[in-house]
Amino acid sequence: MVAAAARAEISETMLALSEADQARIAETVRAAERTTSAEIVCAVAAGASEYRFTPVLWSSVVALLLPWPLWWLTEMQVSSILVLQLLVFCACLLILSWKPIRLRLTPRAIRRTDVERAAERQFHLLGIMRTRRRAGILVYVSLAERVAVILPDEAAREHLTLAASQAALAALTERLKRRELAEGFVSAIGILAEAMAPGLPAGADDVDELPNRVIEA
Repeated sequence: MVAAAARAEISETMLALSEADQARIAETVRAAERTTSAEIVCAVAAGASEYRFTPVLWSSVVALLLPWPLWWLTEMQVSSILVLQLLVFCACLLILSWKPIRLRLTPRAIRRTDVERAAERQFHLLGIMRTRRRAGILVYVSLAERVAVILPDEAAREHLTLAASQAALAALTERLKRRELAEGFVSAIGILAEAMAPGLPAGADDVDELPNRVIEA
């Protein structure tokens, strides 16, 4: 499957899109699908993972390193060092559990992989692989990581070039960085439709099989 990813409680996801934004995106999808038989689905998630392991990992590293300079450079008793080690671990765990810090300390490759896995789950949950022509395309955005993924189904993959996929992602992630999610979706949809139309033109018997509105993943 060709997948390109960019390093790019009222629901956080829908706070990123107003009702007008959602209506605009849905109309853009409808317009795109009048030119191509490809089915374009947009989905947005607050985040791909909570990354709970990150604060535990970094707090453990700090706590494990702490005793050595204290042992060599001070005259502290072992019992005092152990108490301090526990306190430092707890303090680091508390501070690093704050979500923005937790996210920033998680390696970029892990964040990207988690977003790609989340996109693949949504691809299957939404039934994108069950369209008649197998020409569905998922445009997935994870806001916390600021990463976008485009996943085409079998027929769509045959006509969606890597260059077109990358161009759509570049347009989307550039807007995402500026917190212009709606404009990013609109730009990406336009690029994808233009790329798909020559190989998968709209047919008289086409039906709208998948939602045009933005899916909250």
